[in-house]
Amino acid sequence: MVDEPTTRRDPLWKLTPWQSRVAIGTAVFFALALLIGFIPGRMGQRGPRGIVYEAIYSPVHFTIPNELALAELRRQVRLRTPPILIPTDGGRVFTTIAKTLGALPGEVARAATLADVPKDVAKRFPEMSVAGLAWLKQQAAPHRAVSYQQLVDGLVRSLQEHPVVTRADFNRIAAGSASTVFLQQSRRLVSINNLLIQDADQEALASWVASYFPVPVRECFTEYLARLKEPTYSFDAAATRRLALANAAKVPATAIVFHRGELLIPAGRVLTAGDRQLLAAARQSYLQQLETAHPWQALLSRPARVVVLLLLALILALYVISREHELRSTTRLAALAGLMLMTLVTARLGQWLGLAHLTYLLALLPLLLTAIIFAIVSGGRLAWGLSAINALLVAWAVQLGLVFFITALAGMTVFTFSLAEIRTRSKLLKVGGLAALAMVAAIMAQSLAGGLPMPGAAIHWQTLTLRSHGLGLEQRILMSIIAALGATFLALGLLPLIERAFHLATAMTLLELSDTNHPLLRRMAIEAPGTFNHSLIVGIMAEAAARAIGANALLCRVGAYYHDIGKLVKPEYFIENMAGQPNRHDKLAPTMSHLIIIGHVKDGVELAGEFRLPAQVSNFIAQHHGTTLVEPFFYAARDRQAKQALTGGVHDQVAETDFRYPGPRPQSVETAIVMICDAVESTVRAMPEATAGRIESAAHEIIYKRLLDQQFEECELTLVDLSKIEESIVRTLAGVYHGRLSYPKPLAMIRPA
Repeated sequence: MVDEPTTRRDPLWKLTPWQSRVAIGTAVFFALALLIGFIPGRMGQRGPRGIVYEAIYSPVHFTIPNELALAELRRQVRLRTPPILIPTDGGRVFTTIAKTLGALPGEVARAATLADVPKDVAKRFPEMSVAGLAWLKQQAAPHRAVSYQQLVDGLVRSLQEHPVVTRADFNRIAAGSASTVFLQQSRRLVSINNLLIQDADQEALASWVASYFPVPVRECFTEYLARLKEPTYSFDAAATRRLALANAAKVPATAIVFHRGELLIPAGRVLTAGDRQLLAAARQSYLQQLETAHPWQALLSRPARVVVLLLLALILALYVISREHELRSTTRLAALAGLMLMTLVTARLGQWLGLAHLTYLLALLPLLLTAIIFAIVSGGRLAWGLSAINALLVAWAVQLGLVFFITALAGMTVFTFSLAEIRTRSKLLKVGGLAALAMVAAIMAQSLAGGLPMPGAAIHWQTLTLRSHGLGLEQRILMSIIAALGATFLALGLLPLIERAFHLATAMTLLELSDTNHPLLRRMAIEAPGTFNHSLIVGIMAEAAARAIGANALLCRVGAYYHDIGKLVKPEYFIENMAGQPNRHDKLAPTMSHLIIIGHVKDGVELAGEFRLPAQVSNFIAQHHGTTLVEPFFYAARDRQAKQALTGGVHDQVAETDFRYPGPRPQSVETAIVMICDAVESTVRAMPEATAGRIESAAHEIIYKRLLDQQFEECELTLVDLSKIEESIVRTLAGVYHGRLSYPKPLAMIRPA
């Protein structure tokens, strides 16, 4: 049995390895953006701020507590709360009185006269009379001891129920609105309505004593109590405060009813804390009624936001994949994605911190700053696309809407298409000013188009935010100007860090490297003057050719200046530096000469690393020969092989691959231009007479040979570009090696004899 051949279908979506990495990165980016976008903020709690330019009406029926009335009622309750008095030192005064009076009959029982009374007793009771002593001695009898003690206890109870306080405590109690006083007795509060002041008249004390004791001892006991000089009760402020707060908390709240469509905030008012509480209550009622009427709305709102974010992430991924030729570096792409996430984080800071009035600025400024970075790193069209998607993500995350997106896009467009090349710091400042003007124009146009000269008052009840976060026309204009200029100054300060992080060189850095006083160029001028002169001419040619096809002319010129710095290691082995000296390669084998010649590429890369040249410049060193053949030594080796074959000697096969440069081939248009200019200039320099025709023929032959050798396979040069480069090179070299007129020599003057 023969098995039928199975047909294999290609998958519908077939991704390259680079696209697969982009897909994985997009998934990670989506997850992080989702996390940043859904972390709850405090905007709904703090509420909007600023001036209301349109009246705000209630969306639903709702009630709120009357906070002012409730506060006043609670204040009155606190004022009317009776003060709490506690026994001084835990009732020590009462214990002392009961002990002293209770022991008195026993202490004087043996005294026949007043002179026989113990001295300490006499000192405490100096007013004791003979009748009083007789009465006390009678109470010492066993059958009267109980009744006397009852009299003492009754007096102490009377003192406990009629507190004596200091004048300071009396004044504090009298200052309140309470009509009664609470006495703390055995873990319960007893209400009374009278107080005695310490050091006041003794009538009250005398009346209490008279209620329990006969005349013989009344004056004696009254004077004893008056001499104690100690209040029986003290005011307890802490307990009184706790009782007042507890009573105030029991006051029922009063409510205010608002009907749907009723005016909440009139136009022109600066929102107060009370206004924000009113709006928060309206929002809470709105959400509750919305959930009741449309139960699926709250359930589907978050999934819908997830879908929106997913669509934005897919748009970003597809855009990045479509620009694969501009974003080959996965590391650089990851850094750009990290910048976009940092922009999201900064934009949401205002919501997380409850600073709703700063959300507009905190969202716009990082957007403009990242647009500048995108323009420096990636160039105009790619930077604009990334910036637009970034603005959509920020507008989604902080719910700023289309008005904010258009405003931000206006500023980002100016930055991305004006900063392709930054040669001076003043240019960045000028572009920042233009971006500010563009955003101001966008704000004014949108305001006029919407028919609202000062928009910014419509409430978004889902998030309790004013449209544009409570900012009127003037505030948004001011914040846009601050954001544009702030992003510009931040970019100026961060420019060196940006260059280092993304391994690139801006035009300002390239201009610094083009100075012939740079240590490498100065060394080349002294140690390898021929190479230095060759590099300068190649720089002129490359700059003109780059302008002809719209490439980076400044980068081409600077790359050409440094492309041959590796020749500084062994300058005497290169023909332009021999200056009429014997050719050292005549005494070397072709293979050895080949190693020395191609070694200048490796030596140049090492020198570039030592002097910290940017990667964009060191690429010219590594790529300006690509994988081309070192023809003179290859043919010399092949001739030597042929001679050895004729003489019958032993010879090795000469492989073309052994005489090629290690590469890589040019990876950019700029390095390919320098490769062509380097080869053409060297060829024309060796011509005995460089006419325009010979220059054109040499340029065409070299470009054609490099094309057939597939040296331009890894860059984006087209045949049209090569034609324009050839024309530019011929024109430039014709000016460098132009012919000169031969002037006749003057006739010798005949001297008279």
